Amino acid sequence: MATTITVYTLYGEQTALSWENFFNVEQISFRSRALNWKVSPHVHETLLQLLFIERGSVDLLLNYSHFTSQAPCLILVPAQTVHCLAYTPDSGGLTVTVSQKPLESVIKLLAPPCDKAAGNTLYVFSGSDAGGTLGGAGGF
Repeated sequence: MATTITVYTLYGEQTALSWENFFNVEQISFRSRALNWKVSPHVHETLLQLLFIERGSVDLLLNYSHFTSQAPCLILVPAQTVHCLAYTPDSGGLTVTVSQKPLESVIKLLAPPCDKAAGNTLYVFSGSDAGGTLGGAGGF
């Protein structure tokens, strides 16, 4: 059975990307609270997201991998990565959304060794360890 994954600029918005919105920072609660803290599977064609979870926890499904992370944690979701999120209602922090290609260009100019780490790799930094915890069905 084929599943259709919605493509968004910012979650819930299908407007064209422009220089005015190639970089966006917002509180996690800005979109998640109205969605009962569950963000359905979706993908951003050209945008990467950096999720800084300051409190609470989040269950993530990234492509076909499931992670559960507790605050404080930092999660990188590269462009073209299907993802969905289920936050606990006490979650707080920031979602930073940025065009991946311009960011990669800046990295190449300012920090060439970092370019190797900027590929389509998921990094989950959580508390005192450097990895997410693979889990079961979680909040999905």
